[in-house]
Amino acid sequence: MSIDYSNRKTRILTAIAGVLLAATIGAGFYYVYILNSGIDMPSFINMTRKDTEDWASENKIDTELVHYTYRYDEEIEKDTVLEQTPEEGIRLGRKDEISFVLSDGPDPDKEFDIPDFTGRRREDIEKWFADKGFTDVTFEFSPDTDVEENLFAGISPDEPVLKRSQPVVITISAKSNEEDKVIEVTVPDFRSYTRVNIQAWANTNKINVTFAEETSDTAARGTVIRQSAAAGTKLAQGSRLVVTLSSGKGITVASQTGKTRAEASDWCRANGVRAVFQEYYSDQPAGTVLAQNPASGMIGEDSAITFQISAGLVNVDNYTGRSRDAFSSYINAKNSENSSSARLSVRFTDKESDAEAGTILSQSVSGPVSPGTVITAEVAVGRTVSVDVRRGMTEEDFKGYLSKTGMTPGIRSDSYNDSVSAGCIITNDSGRFPAGSRINYTVSRGAYAPDASLYSAGASYTSLQTAVSSANSLGAGWSVSASQAESDAYEAGQIISCSVSGKSISCSVSSGKVIAVPDVSGQTPEAAKAALEAAGFKVSVQNIGYNNSYSANTVFAQDPAAGARKPAGTTVTIRYSDGPEPVPMATLPNIPLSIYSDFSYSDNVANMTSLFNNAGFYNLDIIPVPTGGDSGYSNQNGIQKIDPAPNGAEIDSRTVIHIYIFQPDQ
Repeated sequence: MSIDYSNRKTRILTAIAGVLLAATIGAGFYYVYILNSGIDMPSFINMTRKDTEDWASENKIDTELVHYTYRYDEEIEKDTVLEQTPEEGIRLGRKDEISFVLSDGPDPDKEFDIPDFTGRRREDIEKWFADKGFTDVTFEFSPDTDVEENLFAGISPDEPVLKRSQPVVITISAKSNEEDKVIEVTVPDFRSYTRVNIQAWANTNKINVTFAEETSDTAARGTVIRQSAAAGTKLAQGSRLVVTLSSGKGITVASQTGKTRAEASDWCRANGVRAVFQEYYSDQPAGTVLAQNPASGMIGEDSAITFQISAGLVNVDNYTGRSRDAFSSYINAKNSENSSSARLSVRFTDKESDAEAGTILSQSVSGPVSPGTVITAEVAVGRTVSVDVRRGMTEEDFKGYLSKTGMTPGIRSDSYNDSVSAGCIITNDSGRFPAGSRINYTVSRGAYAPDASLYSAGASYTSLQTAVSSANSLGAGWSVSASQAESDAYEAGQIISCSVSGKSISCSVSSGKVIAVPDVSGQTPEAAKAALEAAGFKVSVQNIGYNNSYSANTVFAQDPAAGARKPAGTTVTIRYSDGPEPVPMATLPNIPLSIYSDFSYSDNVANMTSLFNNAGFYNLDIIPVPTGGDSGYSNQNGIQKIDPAPNGAEIDSRTVIHIYIFQPDQ
């Protein structure tokens, strides 16, 4: 059939059809070659968020398709890519969504043990907190302290453990040698300063700076909104200064609890805040927001909201046929995932089985389970065999009995026993045991009776004690006792006689030959020692030094006392002194008293003191003699008398020297 193109209507319809065909071909080309032309996904791991944004802009990727979430990382710098989806090399369509997990820096809730900063300088303390990533540390300077200047004087809160996000105030001593001197500093305009710069200025100038934060629609985050002391103000060191910083544009936190992770992420992106996600196992569908911090209130732009996201139920593998130890390790690993939120526990029960001991025979649940689920698992313990007590059976027969029951002999011990014959079983492990177990047992040595030679006359009592003690360690149950008796026939420690009653042995034991202690009082130490040793004693000699009650070099006491009967070899202690303490002698000076008549009273006191001290006399009694009134010594000067007279005689230097010196009225 031919088409009549001369008809106007036909020409219009043909033109419309051509346009539609071109549009269809164009749309197909756009879909095939433009929308699905694709981009190879590069790796952004360890690159920055800005790198991803620049790449998306260069490749004309819709910003609505790029999603960012944050999580804390102790090592990787903030805003650095930790993970990406899709991975490197995946070909992207123009409508494919891209997700990046970025580092939000160190966890603000990480706790640290706080060291003792006593004696440490401010710079060292500042560096310690900076190295640990603390974000709110301020320094105060106090002159009211006993600590040396610029050293640690206190911390608040004074706790052994602190979170890195907690506000911490460190007090530094500002005590100076010039305590009365007031030093003033001029406050700068902080509007161009960062918080770090302001703190550094405060530390250098010993100003106590406190930071506050406010949201602001006009001031950029981190910039100064106001300061309590205006620029140019002079402040004395130790003064307090409050600087208010902008936390950025104020954003009212909306609750995302119950919403999806994607919805929470979109809300954060739309409001210019960062989302930090922490996954927890939960009965809620995976991806559901369980809680958030902060849950409400006002925050600044670029602040972070931490969301607890449901990871769904805990998926538990089936360990039937595998070992108990492997299952325990697996559960422990599960319990450490997702902030330790699985809280799984296992209750093991033993069950006899032909399977290898320790094998999981059954498991109550597997697959997705709720957090906190208790899993019951049956564990193979192998077949068990009942073993009876075989008291009185010979050891040979007992071993045969064990062989028939599939057991093996374990640890053998032996013991004396009065009722079980030697070589027979006293006791053995009994009950139900896994087949092939080792069974421990005790064999009788029969009744114990010590050999008569051990307690015969002349035998060593110590040897008897040792033999009985050794037998008692094996259940013999005997006892021995001794009474001491003098004997010239037996050495000390030898048995004189013993009697046996049941399992008790009572012995009379020689204390050895006894000797009367000689009386050595009044003898010299040398003579006394010789006499005692000749009698068979050992001697200890003690010198008590000078003693006015006893003559020199003469024994005045002995222990034991003379006449006491003691075994040979006993130590006798004798004591002697060096006699009365010698009298210290000194020679009195010859003093012609007349030569001191022209000296004053105080000069004569000094003269006499010097003369007698130099001669070795220190026990001086200076007696003033008045010369006024009716004393009878009017106008007398010098020394009246000295008693004893200073005539050159040798006397006891401890003697009191009485010196009478004229003293005119004052």
